[in-house]
Amino acid sequence: MKKRTFSVRLAFVLSVIVLVIGIVLSLRSQPPTPVREISLILHEKTTAGDVMLQAGAQRAAEEYKVDLSVITLSETGAADEQCRLTERETAGGAQAIVLSAADRTGMGDAVTACREANVPLLTITSGCDEEVDAHLSADQTEMGKKLAFEVMKRDGQKAVATIVRSAARRTGLDERLAGLIEVLTTCNVEYEVVDASNQDVAGYGFRNRLRQRGTTSVIALDLPELELLCSAQTGDTFSVYGFDTSSAVLAALDSEKIEALCVADDFSLGFLAVQTACALLDEKTPPEALIPFTLVDHDTMYDAQNQWLLFSLQR
Repeated sequence: MKKRTFSVRLAFVLSVIVLVIGIVLSLRSQPPTPVREISLILHEKTTAGDVMLQAGAQRAAEEYKVDLSVITLSETGAADEQCRLTERETAGGAQAIVLSAADRTGMGDAVTACREANVPLLTITSGCDEEVDAHLSADQTEMGKKLAFEVMKRDGQKAVATIVRSAARRTGLDERLAGLIEVLTTCNVEYEVVDASNQDVAGYGFRNRLRQRGTTSVIALDLPELELLCSAQTGDTFSVYGFDTSSAVLAALDSEKIEALCVADDFSLGFLAVQTACALLDEKTPPEALIPFTLVDHDTMYDAQNQWLLFSLQR
Protein backbone atom coordinates (compact mmCIF):
# COMPACT_ATOMS: atom_id res chain seq x y z
CA MET A 1 0.00 0.00 0.00
CA LYS A 2 2.83 2.34 0.92
CA LYS A 3 4.60 1.49 -2.32
CA ARG A 4 1.49 2.31 -4.31
CA THR A 5 1.05 5.66 -2.52
CA PHE A 6 4.69 6.54 -3.23
CA SER A 7 4.24 5.71 -6.92
CA VAL A 8 1.18 7.96 -7.16
CA ARG A 9 3.02 10.84 -5.52
CA LEU A 10 6.05 10.34 -7.75
CA ALA A 11 3.84 10.33 -10.83
CA PHE A 12 2.17 13.55 -9.69
CA VAL A 13 5.50 15.29 -9.08
CA LEU A 14 6.84 14.18 -12.44
CA SER A 15 3.72 15.39 -14.23
CA VAL A 16 4.05 18.82 -12.56
CA ILE A 17 7.72 19.00 -13.61
CA VAL A 18 6.81 18.09 -17.19
CA LEU A 19 4.04 20.71 -17.19
CA VAL A 20 6.41 23.45 -15.92
CA ILE A 21 9.05 22.50 -18.50
CA GLY A 22 6.40 22.65 -21.22
CA ILE A 23 5.28 26.11 -20.17
CA VAL A 24 8.87 27.40 -20.05
CA LEU A 25 9.64 25.99 -23.49
CA SER A 26 6.41 27.47 -24.85
CA LEU A 27 7.29 30.91 -23.51
CA ARG A 28 10.79 30.68 -24.94
CA SER A 29 9.44 29.74 -28.34
CA GLN A 30 7.24 32.86 -28.52
CA PRO A 31 8.91 35.75 -30.34
CA PRO A 32 9.90 38.65 -28.06
CA THR A 33 7.82 41.81 -28.17
CA PRO A 34 9.52 44.03 -30.76
CA VAL A 35 11.10 47.23 -29.47
CA ARG A 36 9.79 50.29 -31.29
CA GLU A 37 12.15 53.13 -32.13
CA ILE A 38 10.61 56.56 -31.64
CA SER A 39 12.39 59.93 -31.83
CA LEU A 40 11.22 62.95 -29.83
CA ILE A 41 12.65 66.10 -31.44
CA LEU A 42 12.30 69.25 -29.32
CA HIS A 43 12.37 72.84 -30.53
CA GLU A 44 14.84 73.96 -27.86
CA LYS A 45 18.59 74.02 -27.37
CA THR A 46 18.41 72.30 -23.97
CA THR A 47 15.92 70.06 -22.22
CA ALA A 48 15.60 72.37 -19.18
CA GLY A 49 12.09 73.46 -20.10
CA ASP A 50 10.90 69.94 -20.95
CA VAL A 51 11.77 67.94 -17.84
CA MET A 52 8.18 66.89 -17.17
CA LEU A 53 7.53 66.18 -20.86
CA GLN A 54 10.52 63.85 -21.00
CA ALA A 55 9.59 62.17 -17.73
CA GLY A 56 6.15 61.32 -19.12
CA ALA A 57 7.59 60.15 -22.44
CA GLN A 58 10.15 57.92 -20.69
CA ARG A 59 7.44 56.40 -18.49
CA ALA A 60 5.40 55.51 -21.57
CA ALA A 61 8.53 54.20 -23.32
CA GLU A 62 9.08 51.72 -20.47
CA GLU A 63 5.45 50.62 -20.54
CA TYR A 64 5.19 50.24 -24.32
CA LYS A 65 8.72 48.84 -24.90
CA VAL A 66 9.96 51.84 -26.86
CA ASP A 67 13.56 52.81 -27.54
CA LEU A 68 13.07 56.57 -27.15
CA SER A 69 15.60 59.10 -28.49
CA VAL A 70 15.27 62.67 -27.18
CA ILE A 71 16.93 65.19 -29.48
CA THR A 72 17.54 68.93 -29.00
CA LEU A 73 18.66 71.62 -31.42
CA SER A 74 21.97 73.49 -31.48
CA GLU A 75 19.93 76.72 -31.42
CA THR A 76 16.43 77.14 -30.02
CA GLY A 77 13.86 77.50 -32.79
CA ALA A 78 16.13 76.39 -35.64
CA ALA A 79 13.49 74.99 -38.01
CA ASP A 80 15.96 74.03 -40.77
CA GLU A 81 17.98 71.97 -38.31
CA GLN A 82 14.81 70.33 -36.99
CA CYS A 83 13.92 69.27 -40.53
CA ARG A 84 17.41 67.85 -41.10
CA LEU A 85 17.23 65.93 -37.84
CA THR A 86 13.85 64.51 -38.84
CA GLU A 87 15.31 63.36 -42.16
CA ARG A 88 18.29 61.83 -40.32
CA GLU A 89 16.09 59.98 -37.83
CA THR A 90 13.76 58.55 -40.48
CA ALA A 91 16.75 57.42 -42.56
CA GLY A 92 18.34 55.94 -39.44
CA GLY A 93 15.44 53.66 -38.63
CA ALA A 94 13.09 55.69 -36.45
CA GLN A 95 9.61 54.18 -36.77
CA ALA A 96 7.74 57.29 -35.57
CA ILE A 97 8.60 60.95 -35.00
CA VAL A 98 7.22 63.15 -32.22
CA LEU A 99 7.91 66.78 -33.07
CA SER A 100 7.60 69.97 -31.05
CA ALA A 101 7.58 72.15 -34.16
CA ALA A 102 10.02 75.05 -34.07
CA ASP A 103 8.22 77.00 -36.79
CA ARG A 104 4.68 76.46 -38.05
CA THR A 105 5.64 77.39 -41.62
CA GLY A 106 9.05 75.73 -41.89
CA MET A 107 8.27 72.07 -41.34
CA GLY A 108 7.59 71.09 -44.97
CA ASP A 109 10.82 69.09 -45.37
CA ALA A 110 10.18 67.23 -42.10
CA VAL A 111 6.66 66.28 -43.17
CA THR A 112 7.91 65.18 -46.60
CA ALA A 113 10.68 63.06 -45.07
CA CYS A 114 8.19 61.22 -42.88
CA ARG A 115 5.73 60.65 -45.71
CA GLU A 116 8.39 59.29 -48.06
CA ALA A 117 9.67 56.92 -45.36
CA ASN A 118 6.10 55.95 -44.32
CA VAL A 119 6.88 57.09 -40.77
CA PRO A 120 4.03 58.48 -38.63
CA LEU A 121 4.53 62.11 -37.59
CA LEU A 122 2.96 63.46 -34.41
CA THR A 123 3.25 67.11 -33.33
CA ILE A 124 2.89 68.30 -29.75
CA THR A 125 1.98 71.72 -28.28
CA SER A 126 2.86 73.62 -31.47
CA GLY A 127 1.84 72.19 -34.80
CA CYS A 128 2.65 73.12 -38.38
CA ASP A 129 0.78 74.28 -41.46
CA GLU A 130 1.18 70.90 -43.17
CA GLU A 131 -1.10 67.97 -42.36
CA VAL A 132 0.35 65.46 -39.88
CA ASP A 133 -0.88 62.14 -38.51
CA ALA A 134 -1.86 63.49 -35.08
CA HIS A 135 -1.49 66.52 -32.83
CA LEU A 136 -1.55 66.75 -29.03
CA SER A 137 -1.72 69.93 -26.97
CA ALA A 138 -3.42 71.75 -24.17
CA ASP A 139 -5.86 74.38 -25.44
CA GLN A 140 -3.37 77.23 -25.81
CA THR A 141 -6.08 79.82 -26.51
CA GLU A 142 -7.88 78.92 -23.28
CA MET A 143 -4.56 79.07 -21.43
CA GLY A 144 -4.12 82.64 -22.70
CA LYS A 145 -7.63 83.56 -21.57
CA LYS A 146 -7.15 82.03 -18.14
CA LEU A 147 -3.94 83.96 -17.54
CA ALA A 148 -5.56 87.20 -18.75
CA PHE A 149 -8.39 86.75 -16.24
CA GLU A 150 -5.78 86.17 -13.54
CA VAL A 151 -4.07 89.45 -14.46
CA MET A 152 -7.47 91.17 -14.18
CA LYS A 153 -8.12 89.53 -10.83
CA ARG A 154 -4.80 90.66 -9.37
CA ASP A 155 -4.22 94.03 -11.04
CA GLY A 156 -7.79 95.13 -11.72
CA GLN A 157 -9.24 97.04 -14.67
CA LYS A 158 -6.58 99.71 -14.21
CA ALA A 159 -3.98 97.19 -15.31
CA VAL A 160 -1.60 98.29 -18.06
CA ALA A 161 -0.23 95.19 -19.73
CA THR A 162 2.83 94.56 -21.87
CA ILE A 163 2.85 91.24 -23.71
CA VAL A 164 6.33 90.07 -24.68
CA ARG A 165 6.08 88.09 -27.91
CA SER A 166 8.79 85.62 -28.82
CA ALA A 167 10.50 85.76 -32.19
CA ALA A 168 9.55 82.09 -32.62
CA ARG A 169 6.71 81.38 -35.05
CA ARG A 170 4.96 78.55 -33.25
CA THR A 171 1.23 77.94 -33.37
CA GLY A 172 0.97 77.53 -29.61
CA LEU A 173 2.38 81.02 -29.01
CA ASP A 174 -0.02 82.58 -31.53
CA GLU A 175 -2.96 80.88 -29.81
CA ARG A 176 -1.85 82.09 -26.37
CA LEU A 177 -1.60 85.63 -27.69
CA ALA A 178 -5.07 85.44 -29.25
CA GLY A 179 -6.56 84.28 -25.94
CA LEU A 180 -4.85 87.05 -23.99
CA ILE A 181 -5.90 89.77 -26.42
CA GLU A 182 -9.52 88.58 -26.53
CA VAL A 183 -9.95 88.92 -22.77
CA LEU A 184 -7.93 92.14 -22.36
CA THR A 185 -9.84 93.80 -25.21
CA THR A 186 -13.22 92.70 -23.87
CA CYS A 187 -12.33 94.07 -20.43
CA ASN A 188 -11.01 97.36 -21.88
CA VAL A 189 -7.53 96.80 -20.46
CA GLU A 190 -4.78 98.88 -22.01
CA TYR A 191 -2.13 96.61 -23.51
CA GLU A 192 0.74 96.53 -25.98
CA VAL A 193 2.57 93.70 -27.72
CA VAL A 194 6.34 94.00 -28.05
CA ASP A 195 8.67 91.69 -29.98
CA ALA A 196 11.42 90.16 -27.90
CA SER A 197 13.68 90.12 -30.95
CA ASN A 198 13.69 93.94 -30.90
CA GLN A 199 14.17 94.31 -27.15
CA ASP A 200 16.79 93.49 -24.54
CA VAL A 201 14.21 92.06 -22.17
CA ALA A 202 16.73 91.79 -19.32
CA GLY A 203 18.20 95.25 -19.97
CA TYR A 204 17.69 98.49 -18.06
CA GLY A 205 16.37 100.35 -21.11
CA PHE A 206 13.45 97.98 -21.59
CA ARG A 207 12.51 98.05 -17.93
CA ASN A 208 12.82 101.82 -17.75
CA ARG A 209 10.47 102.12 -20.73
CA LEU A 210 7.94 99.94 -18.90
CA ARG A 211 8.14 102.19 -15.84
CA GLN A 212 7.64 105.33 -17.93
CA ARG A 213 4.66 103.74 -19.66
CA GLY A 214 3.14 102.78 -16.32
CA THR A 215 3.07 99.06 -17.08
CA THR A 216 1.62 97.06 -14.20
CA SER A 217 1.75 93.58 -15.74
CA VAL A 218 4.30 91.95 -18.06
CA ILE A 219 3.23 88.70 -19.71
CA ALA A 220 5.85 86.53 -21.42
CA LEU A 221 4.45 84.18 -24.06
CA ASP A 222 7.49 81.92 -24.19
CA LEU A 223 9.91 80.43 -21.70
CA PRO A 224 13.21 82.14 -22.71
CA GLU A 225 11.74 85.63 -22.30
CA LEU A 226 10.15 84.66 -18.99
CA GLU A 227 13.51 83.45 -17.68
CA LEU A 228 15.17 86.70 -18.79
CA LEU A 229 12.53 88.81 -17.07
CA CYS A 230 13.07 86.90 -13.83
CA SER A 231 16.85 86.90 -13.98
CA ALA A 232 17.11 90.69 -13.96
CA GLN A 233 14.07 91.66 -11.89
CA THR A 234 15.21 94.00 -9.11
CA GLY A 235 12.85 96.50 -7.57
CA ASP A 236 10.48 96.56 -10.53
CA THR A 237 6.98 97.90 -9.96
CA PHE A 238 5.30 95.57 -12.45
CA SER A 239 4.15 91.99 -11.94
CA VAL A 240 5.43 89.16 -14.16
CA TYR A 241 3.21 86.43 -15.61
CA GLY A 242 3.97 83.61 -18.00
CA PHE A 243 3.52 80.10 -19.32
CA ASP A 244 5.46 76.85 -18.88
CA THR A 245 8.16 75.95 -16.38
CA SER A 246 11.86 75.29 -15.95
CA SER A 247 14.01 75.03 -12.84
CA ALA A 248 14.82 78.75 -13.14
CA VAL A 249 11.15 79.70 -13.50
CA LEU A 250 10.10 77.56 -10.53
CA ALA A 251 12.82 79.18 -8.42
CA ALA A 252 11.51 82.60 -9.47
CA LEU A 253 7.94 81.59 -8.61
CA ASP A 254 9.09 80.37 -5.22
CA SER A 255 10.85 83.69 -4.54
CA GLU A 256 7.75 85.61 -5.78
CA LYS A 257 9.48 87.17 -8.77
CA ILE A 258 6.64 85.69 -10.81
CA GLU A 259 3.05 86.48 -9.90
CA ALA A 260 1.39 83.51 -11.61
CA LEU A 261 1.98 80.85 -14.26
CA CYS A 262 -0.37 78.98 -16.55
CA VAL A 263 1.04 75.45 -16.82
CA ALA A 264 -0.02 72.46 -18.91
CA ASP A 265 0.35 68.90 -17.66
CA ASP A 266 3.48 68.14 -19.66
CA PHE A 267 3.96 64.75 -18.00
CA SER A 268 0.64 63.59 -19.45
CA LEU A 269 1.55 65.20 -22.77
CA GLY A 270 4.81 63.24 -22.96
CA PHE A 271 3.12 59.98 -21.97
CA LEU A 272 0.25 60.40 -24.42
CA ALA A 273 2.64 61.39 -27.22
CA VAL A 274 4.48 58.06 -27.02
CA GLN A 275 1.22 56.16 -26.51
CA THR A 276 -0.31 57.85 -29.55
CA ALA A 277 2.79 57.15 -31.67
CA CYS A 278 2.49 53.46 -30.77
CA ALA A 279 -1.20 53.50 -31.74
CA LEU A 280 -0.29 54.99 -35.12
CA LEU A 281 2.33 52.28 -35.64
CA ASP A 282 -0.34 49.68 -34.88
CA GLU A 283 -2.58 51.42 -37.43
CA LYS A 284 -5.12 52.17 -34.73
CA THR A 285 -7.05 55.41 -34.44
CA PRO A 286 -5.41 57.27 -31.54
CA PRO A 287 -7.82 58.48 -28.84
CA GLU A 288 -8.53 62.20 -28.86
CA ALA A 289 -7.02 63.85 -25.82
CA LEU A 290 -6.84 67.44 -24.61
CA ILE A 291 -4.06 68.06 -22.13
CA PRO A 292 -5.23 69.69 -18.87
CA PHE A 293 -3.70 72.91 -17.55
CA THR A 294 -3.91 75.03 -14.41
CA LEU A 295 -2.79 78.27 -12.79
CA VAL A 296 -0.14 78.21 -10.07
CA ASP A 297 1.38 80.91 -7.90
CA HIS A 298 3.69 81.09 -4.90
CA ASP A 299 0.92 80.11 -2.48
CA THR A 300 -0.28 77.08 -4.45
CA MET A 301 2.87 75.67 -6.07
CA TYR A 302 3.45 73.23 -3.21
CA ASP A 303 -0.12 71.96 -3.04
CA ALA A 304 -0.17 68.19 -3.49
CA GLN A 305 -1.74 68.28 -6.94
CA ASN A 306 0.54 71.07 -8.19
CA GLN A 307 3.66 69.31 -6.92
CA TRP A 308 2.53 66.37 -9.04
CA LEU A 309 2.26 68.75 -11.99
CA LEU A 310 5.49 70.71 -11.53
CA PHE A 311 8.11 68.38 -10.10
CA SER A 312 9.24 65.18 -11.83
CA LEU A 313 10.38 63.55 -8.57
CA GLN A 314 6.76 63.51 -7.42
CA ARG A 315 5.92 61.22 -10.33
